Amino acid sequence: MRPAGRFVAEVLSALIARVDVGVNLLELDELAHQMIRDRGAESCYINYHPSLNGWVSDSAISVIAGAPREQDQQLITTAEAALAAGIEAAVPGNKIGDISFAIARVGSQAGYKINTEFGGHGVGRTMHGDPH
Repeated sequence: MRPAGRFVAEVLSALIARVDVGVNLLELDELAHQMIRDRGAESCYINYHPSLNGWVSDSAISVIAGAPREQDQQLITTAEAALAAGIEAAVPGNKIGDISFAIARVGSQAGYKINTEFGGHGVGRTMHGDPH
């Protein structure tokens, strides 16, 4: 899984470097697809197949093009802090609920309502694998 995760990080870094006011999102999409093709990989987001031959990696990032609005930057900063809290709580002996509690605490303290209807997912040989 580590090589798959590193590759996703490479793609995200390349995309972030191209983000600017006026950049067509389809150009960024094509860059991502070209990098995937060049590596001989396959996107599990196109013609979605939950089970693949290989390893799956997943990531998301928010990037602001141009001058950020204060509330947008605050949301991104809070989300990054919540992710860090969740990672910190992901230790042997803790439960999934400990991770979600750490994430929710950061969001709640920043004044955001927490949606308890959605959850995360595991990755490995399949996208959206256990644990939920």
